[in-house]
Amino acid sequence: MISTKYFFLTLLLSAIFPFCSFSQTSVGVMSFKNNGQADYSYLSDGIADMLSTTLANSNEVRLVERGQLNRVTDELKLGLSGLVDEKTAAEVGKLTGATYMVLGSFINLGKSLRMDVKVVETQTAMVIPGATASVKASSIESLDEAIDELAAKLITNLTGERIQAQKSGDPNRESILEFTYDPRLMLVTLVDGKMLEAREGELMAQVTLNHGNHLISIEKMKGLFKSEKLLDTTIFLPGGTITRTRIKDNKLEVFAVDKIATPAYTETKTHQMSAGDFETVTTGTASELGQMMTESMEILKKTTEAVMPSTTSKQQPLNQTVAKRKSLLVIMSKTGLCEIYIDGEEKANIGVTPIDGLGKAEIELDAGNYLLMIDGFGVWFENTIEIGNGEIIKMLAEPEEVKILGRNPR
Repeated sequence: MISTKYFFLTLLLSAIFPFCSFSQTSVGVMSFKNNGQADYSYLSDGIADMLSTTLANSNEVRLVERGQLNRVTDELKLGLSGLVDEKTAAEVGKLTGATYMVLGSFINLGKSLRMDVKVVETQTAMVIPGATASVKASSIESLDEAIDELAAKLITNLTGERIQAQKSGDPNRESILEFTYDPRLMLVTLVDGKMLEAREGELMAQVTLNHGNHLISIEKMKGLFKSEKLLDTTIFLPGGTITRTRIKDNKLEVFAVDKIATPAYTETKTHQMSAGDFETVTTGTASELGQMMTESMEILKKTTEAVMPSTTSKQQPLNQTVAKRKSLLVIMSKTGLCEIYIDGEEKANIGVTPIDGLGKAEIELDAGNYLLMIDGFGVWFENTIEIGNGEIIKMLAEPEEVKILGRNPR
């Protein structure tokens, strides 16, 4: 229905808003979904209106007027009930010239009110990773302050580094899609019609693709020889990055976008001797000068070997940088019987723990961000963990809670 009316609505909007420029970053706010008591349904439009007003006072973004959204949603017979999904919100955004659409929900917790928002990019219909925000109002009377806080978080996210990096991916460089999943539960994954499978014993698969949008199709196991379609979606992969994804709540989630390091080039600097340099040489030809320099270097080498024999086996380069040090991730558990995965690859496991004791697993890692998953007859923990340079990170892992106990230099 949306696609059949797209052309006519575009013409209509061009006539209604002939002087509107859609080239800059613009935001549309849909009505919030009420996940709580029906008595609070009146806030669906109220919160969206208040948030729109606050955003409109900012110089960082251009707001699509709620009246403009109303006209489009009425024409599409969608309403602003807060029940619009990402794909539909993206279509509404395209028709109104919005770069991003804000989808939100709220729930009453006694007298307090919690609000959550996510940002959808209209070009890809994908939720922008890292561009979510949550706030809590202690009462209806303090709703203004909470919405101001929510608007501030949104503006930071909308103009922040993560979104800018996604928009400015290098079209001339390839990107890497990393997909973490359990092959026991998912039968096949297709990216642009090509099969993507994890290697045996791993829970992560990678594929190199061009900069741009790509179609992903995922099927879910239903018995030994049966499967059913889990989802079909598109994802934007910025060139020169690794996009790390996983399935969460039956949806494809992007949990990290990291830059691919560019090859390091060493610049060799040479010193050219001027005529003045040669004025100090009163005898001999240029070839004799070269021979004299070679003999001098040989004498210097022999002298160095005589004074410091321990260094002759391995010459140390000048201006040597401090080497990166490995870090140690220590995971302890009273329950035990769990497997530990780093970026989808099993790195360690904890067996049966002693009575009144702790089972322990140790993993050496370089500094960086990793996807850590702990699986003990069910996933205990699955999230990104930051590893510093040359440190020991101690974690306690139990089915009900996984937490970091401390970080110390190694």
